[in-house]
Amino acid sequence: MTIEAALFSTVTSAATMAALIAARFYPVKAPAGAGVPYGTYQHVSDRPDRSFAGPVGPQKTRFRMQWWAGDPDAAWAVANAARTLLDTHRGLAANGVDIRSIAFETATDTFDDPVALFRVAQDYFVTYCE
Repeated sequence: MTIEAALFSTVTSAATMAALIAARFYPVKAPAGAGVPYGTYQHVSDRPDRSFAGPVGPQKTRFRMQWWAGDPDAAWAVANAARTLLDTHRGLAANGVDIRSIAFETATDTFDDPVALFRVAQDYFVTYCE
């Protein structure tokens, strides 16, 4: 069981997110022809706690979630719903991953010319045990 699968199920099983993006939440890059709006997620970095014996305690990972839509208001609507769902979220995911905490860090928006879509990128710190 992976944290990526836990985040996918957390996002896509929430009624507010399902109403906005259904199951259109993809690792790293959306497939060609994906309907909008949609989301992508990627593992950005790890911050393990360490002792002389090696890593200890829960894993801490930064994830970037990006919300894509045809106009900026729609992209921000999905981003705001995601932040409401995820910021301070904790609990046992459906796949057994123990999410200790999710903390919102930053957000930025832009227009992406190659795909002609507006995008809001959000970073979250996720603390978990697999």
